[in-house]
Amino acid sequence: NMVVCGGGAWGYALVTFVGRRTLNDRKFHNSSLSLYDPSEELMATLADTRERPEFEGTRLPKNVFPTSDSMEAFRKANDIIVAVPPSEAGPLFKTIFSLAGDLRSIILASRGFDPLSHRLTIQIAWEAAASAGKPDVRVLALSGPFLPEDLVGDKGGNFILAGEAADGKMEEASLFKFGKFKVSLSHDPLGVQVAAALADAYALYGAHLDVHREIREPEAIAKFATEVSREAKLLAIALGATPSVFDSDSPAWLTEFICDFLSADRHHTVRIAVQKGPEALRAYLANKDRKEDWPDRGLTGYHSIKSAHLLAKHLGLRLKHMERAHKIFWGT
Repeated sequence: NMVVCGGGAWGYALVTFVGRRTLNDRKFHNSSLSLYDPSEELMATLADTRERPEFEGTRLPKNVFPTSDSMEAFRKANDIIVAVPPSEAGPLFKTIFSLAGDLRSIILASRGFDPLSHRLTIQIAWEAAASAGKPDVRVLALSGPFLPEDLVGDKGGNFILAGEAADGKMEEASLFKFGKFKVSLSHDPLGVQVAAALADAYALYGAHLDVHREIREPEAIAKFATEVSREAKLLAIALGATPSVFDSDSPAWLTEFICDFLSADRHHTVRIAVQKGPEALRAYLANKDRKEDWPDRGLTGYHSIKSAHLLAKHLGLRLKHMERAHKIFWGT
C-alpha cells in the first residue's frame, strides 16, 4: 500500500509517474496507490478532473486515489513518498507516525532546508520517528536533477535513492526504474539531501555571477565549480554526511549542481533574481507563502543559502562563496 504526500506539482508528477510504473506490472497488481493532501478542495478537484492546470492533458492514472482523509491514507500504508516543502514536513510526519501501523519505509522527495529550523527533511523525519517510538522505520532520500514537467513528460533522467538497504536489497528502487529513468543508489540519505540543497544554493549564486559576467570564461567556470564543490563537501561532512557523496563520479552532487546551474533560467524565481536583481527576489518572497512556487530550485536555493550560511557560522566554517551569496541575496 503506497501513498504519495503532497497535492502540488511535485507530488502530482511523482504519483503520476509511480501510477504509470505500477499500473501494468503484475508485481503491483494487488497494491494500492493514494495521493494525500490535507486540502479537501484540492483532492476533491483532482478526484473529479484527474489533472492539474499546469499539466493539461496529463491525467492521473486510473490506479491513483486522491484523498484528504489522513486515516484512510495512512492506516494501512507500507511505503510513503513525501513530496511537500520542508516547512510542512514536521506536522505531516507526526500524522504519519500516529496513524501508520504497518509502515515499512518513508521516501523523502523533498528538497532544501526548513527556513525556520534550518534542518533538512531527513533530520525532521528522524526526530519525528524517534519521538513516536518508531526509530526502525527506514527513511530514504530521493533526488534527481529534473522538474515535475520532466517526470510527467517522461523526459528521462537519473534518480538518486539513498538509504539503508533492507536485507541487502533496496526494493523501493523498482518504483523509479521506468521508461527513460534510471536509479543510482547511495547509502547516505543525509549526504544526498545536503548535496541537493547546496546544489540549488550554489546554482542560484552562480546564475547571479554569470549574468554579471564574473564566470563567463571556461577557466572561471571550472574554478568556480571546484571551489564551491570544496565548500559544499566541507559543510556536508560537518553535518554528518560521508565524503563519497561528493566524489567526482557521484551524481548526488556534481550532476545535480551542473544541471541546476545550466538550467537555472527554467525556474521562475531564478529568472526574477537574474533579470531584476536579488532585491526584486527578496521583495517577491517577503512575507508570502510561496508554496505555489515549490519545488522551484531558485526558491529552495534562496532559502538554502541562508540556512547553509547560518549552519556554517555555527560550525565555525569559513565558506567564502556562501558568505558572499548570503550577502547578495539576503543583504547581510
